[in-house]
Amino acid sequence: MSAASITGTDVHNTRQYEKLDYDTPANINISQSGMNRNRVFKDGKESNSSYREAIYYRIEKAQAPIRKNSNVAIEYSFSGTSDFLDAYTPKKYFESCLRFLEKRHGKENIIAIAEHYDETKPHVHIIVVPIIRKEVHWKRSKGDGYIEGKKEENRLCARDFTGNALLLSRMQDDFYAHHLPAADECGVDIKRGTSAKERNEEYFDRTYYKLGLIDQEIEKNVQLMQQTNHEYEKGMKNIQESDKSLKEALERNKELNAQKEKTIKELNNYKAQQAENERRNKEINKTKKEQEQEATRLNKEAKEKEIKQQEKERKDKEQNKGNDFTLGM
Repeated sequence: MSAASITGTDVHNTRQYEKLDYDTPANINISQSGMNRNRVFKDGKESNSSYREAIYYRIEKAQAPIRKNSNVAIEYSFSGTSDFLDAYTPKKYFESCLRFLEKRHGKENIIAIAEHYDETKPHVHIIVVPIIRKEVHWKRSKGDGYIEGKKEENRLCARDFTGNALLLSRMQDDFYAHHLPAADECGVDIKRGTSAKERNEEYFDRTYYKLGLIDQEIEKNVQLMQQTNHEYEKGMKNIQESDKSLKEALERNKELNAQKEKTIKELNNYKAQQAENERRNKEINKTKKEQEQEATRLNKEAKEKEIKQQEKERKDKEQNKGNDFTLGM
């Protein structure tokens, strides 16, 4: 989560649309929003702070430097199948997800929890600051030479948790293992499939989920732009920061739309390849069937020819035998 997207995430997760005079997304059932539960933490205790205040408070307290391109937080979203949620209950599942992230990131880095019951399926958003303790090598000039050493310091390192597909896959393995006892407790079988069919289904689910996340982030950035413009209209003093946020949101939307188009193209290519493979398999099966029919026909003709030849030889043999008899007379 970049600094520019914090406010949009806060608005969405804490349902501030009506308060800020924004349009509420169509997938949100406002009549159920009262069931939602939102918590923000500072020093492990609940606070009335905004997401931005709580995130930067944690970073400042940890004395972790913020680079220009740093992701200052990670937003995790968890849901489950209807049978599992009904058997285990959303409340227990969400607490289990929280414990999983506390082990992964440390309780002190959990910033916010948003439980949503007003969309299609109950789910929870958990915001964490990805601070880790790292050994850093340093080097500086001294006289005609230099001195060097190493020290430990806190760093913002989102990529150490979500930086590549392998890390994400291992996290999913750990998450699956973490919830096996819960599945046993409520008598629901949970699996992590590996068959070709399941991998295809997983690819489609992952791709559509990715598109959903892109659309969601686009929506958040649109909301951020609305808020930024609203702040302009109010005459906020820090106009340069608002302008920067607006430009970053526009640029990010441009990147996301390009990523969305690319993903849709890859999806269509994948479908086309599957269709081509199916067509080729049909042609191969058709050719094989025709070859089998031709071989059957040839075998039948050969057998008929052989029978005729045997019949001819039998008649010739009988005729020769009759001739021999006549000569003997």
